Order: sequence, then C-alpha cells, then structure tokens
Amino acid sequence: MTFASIDAYYARIQAEGFHTLSYWNVNEYGENVCGNMSWNHHTLGGCTPSALVPSSTDAWANSSNYIAAQFPNALVTRFDAGGHSGTHSPTPAGQARGAIKTWQGGVVVDPADKDLQAHWLAQLERKYDELSHFEGLVVDRSDWNALYNFDFDDGASLVAGRPAHLTQYAYVATLRAMRALMAKRQGATRFNETVMLQNALGFAQLSLMEAFDGTFSEGAIVNAVGVLGAKSTTILWTGSAKECCASDVVADAYFQRRLYMNVFPMAPFPGADHSVAPSTATDAFYIMYGGMFQSLVGATWLLAPHAVNVSRAARLTEHGAATATTLVANAFELPHEEGFAALWAIMLGGAADATAATLSVAHLPPSTTAISFEAMLPDEHAWSALPASAVAMGAGNRHAKLAVQLKRGCAMIRVAPSPLVSPLPSLMLE
Repeated sequence: MTFASIDAYYARIQAEGFHTLSYWNVNEYGENVCGNMSWNHHTLGGCTPSALVPSSTDAWANSSNYIAAQFPNALVTRFDAGGHSGTHSPTPAGQARGAIKTWQGGVVVDPADKDLQAHWLAQLERKYDELSHFEGLVVDRSDWNALYNFDFDDGASLVAGRPAHLTQYAYVATLRAMRALMAKRQGATRFNETVMLQNALGFAQLSLMEAFDGTFSEGAIVNAVGVLGAKSTTILWTGSAKECCASDVVADAYFQRRLYMNVFPMAPFPGADHSVAPSTATDAFYIMYGGMFQSLVGATWLLAPHAVNVSRAARLTEHGAATATTLVANAFELPHEEGFAALWAIMLGGAADATAATLSVAHLPPSTTAISFEAMLPDEHAWSALPASAVAMGAGNRHAKLAVQLKRGCAMIRVAPSPLVSPLPSLMLE
C-alpha cells in the first residue's frame, strides 16, 4: 500500500493499533538515489525517468535531493585507487569515485557524519511521538562494519598509506546514542517495553553488541548468534520449509541444534518476508518442539566449569564390544528465588541411534534432591517426573548423575522449581 505522506502512513498504523518493530540500518540510505550532481567531490550516476518515482510528496521521498541537501558528506564511495576493504566494486584508477549501490537503489552512507547521525536519532524520536505501539528496532546489515571510509579519520586506521575511518566506530557510537534516547523516552512507564535487536549476519562480533538487547538474524549462523546471545535474546529467521522441515531427519537436526544453542527459530507467518510460510507439515514440527522451546523462555547459558556432560548409554557393536558415543548438551539457568533454576538440553543424538543417555550435572540449586528432576520430550508440552531410581546424587547434593530416556535422540531436563512463597498472607473475604 502507498501513502501520500509519512504522516498518513503513521496515522494509518496508529489507527489500526498495529504493533511495529521497525527494520532499518545505520549504513544505507534512500531508494533510487541518482542525479547528474556532484557534491563533496563525489558524483552520482545519472537518473532515468523511470528510476526516480517518489513514494510520496514529502521532501524526504526524493532521496537524491534529500541526501544532497541534508547530509551530503555521509556518502561512502568506492576508493579511486583500488576499492574499499569490504566491497567488491573498485573504481579503475583515474575515474571518478562513485557511490556504492545497495538495496532498492539506495546508497551506502556513514554516520561518522554528524548530520546523518542526527537524522537517525530524529527518526527514532518520531517513532515514539507517533506510534503508541512502537516496539523497537531491528538493525540490519552488520556487514557494512567492514568498510573503511576515506572521508573521515578515526585516528587509528591507515589503509593504502592513507588515514581512514572504520565504519564500525560510527556504528557503535550511533547505536549507543539511540539506546540512550530509548531509555529517555521509555522512562519509568515504558521501561524495557521497546527493544533494539541486531541482524548479525555478515559481522557477528561481541564488541558490537553493547547497545543491543539481542539478535534477530537471517541466515543459518546458529552457533554465532547462540554465543552472542548467551545472556540475551536470540531469534534466527527460518528461510523456508526446505530449511527446517523437509523430512524428519532435517527437522530433528534443525530444531535440536537451536535448542542446544538457545536460539529461537522464527515461526511460520503468512506473507512474511524472508521467512517460512505456514503449512500442515511445517506447523507440525514447530508444534512437536514447541514445548521444549517454551521451556527455554528467559533462560541464559550457565557459564560455569564442568556444568554438564552427556554420553549415550553403552551399546553392543556387531562384534559384541560395548561402545559409548557422545551426544551434545548445554546447561542453562532461569531466574528463581534461590538464584537460578537449572535446565539442560540433550540434543542431536539421532532418532535411530540414541534412546538413552547418562547426564552428569553440577551447580545445582541448594534444595535439589533425587526427586527434583523432570523431563520433557518432543511432542510433549508438560514436564514428567524423572524416577528417583534414575538419579544418583553427589556429595552435598550440588551435582548428580541421571539416566535419561530420549525421544528422537533428545530430551530437556530440569530441576523442578520450588513453589514461590508469597511474602504476604492472602486476603480472603468471608
């Protein structure tokens, strides 16, 4: 749908009560940016009549004019002596430096330019002003953090004998400023209601995560975003039914790898860009593993030594020799009145190969006993008590060894949370 102005767009979103998570990035600007114009010693390619069709009558909709008037120095170009680090579009020696084109005819920009950074902050401010159900930002294209811009000097970078600016410095500074603005606008009444998430595909790096609440990424970078999200929210797009759900074997590997890394797969949604569509077969696998993902809500990695170890139960080979091959397991913690509640994922055993496992766990909550443990398997949406006979408690009850039955080569195990005790007596009217 199209709108005559950005005001009309915001008015429609507000009137419908839509909850909006805005998708955006620091290093790209506009659509169909063109023009036989020069500024800041850069030249943009010429326009064709069909290329420049503004989506509204507002000044910002003519991207070419707007960038030239508002933040011309933000434009990033191909370096005239062989190309930027991070791009594959060098300009031959002696030719004019040109813009780096990107999605929908936009151009690459650098918020090292203070006018551009101020523009991004003003746009965020307007979200809070106009949209009562604004839920935050997803910041795309972390890969542009590999660019060096020769129009700014970060005081540290020297490329091809010339001072340059590594764009990730401005990326971090801009997002830090946006995070401060979010904190100011949320205040006490909307504290933690809006989030900022990163699409980490292309440049997954912990040092870039300071301002973010977590990641919402495309691609299949399960391990990378899992590690980045050890203490925060992690969501990974599901590109298609073929990726997640082409067969039982594919689905088990797909969902169990994500459970192991505490990475939530984006669920099927009608008409969603870049993600899996609903279908009977696809939905069935999501439902099969849904209870296990639900158990991970709010969990973070338990980063403690020797927290968990798992192995398959010994089985006989064709020559009669006993073997024990290793599964994978991860340890998590959940907020709890005792400090944390313990949770473990046993995954990727292979449906035909692993039906039982031995799980060794440590760092248990102080009140743990042999009857504290529960299990959940695929296609189950409730916890079942682990028999006390399957549990061998260690000295001091801070570690244990468990005999666990698996289904489809996996299981979730937890210490059942103790009932919360209210500090106030209940008030009942007689």
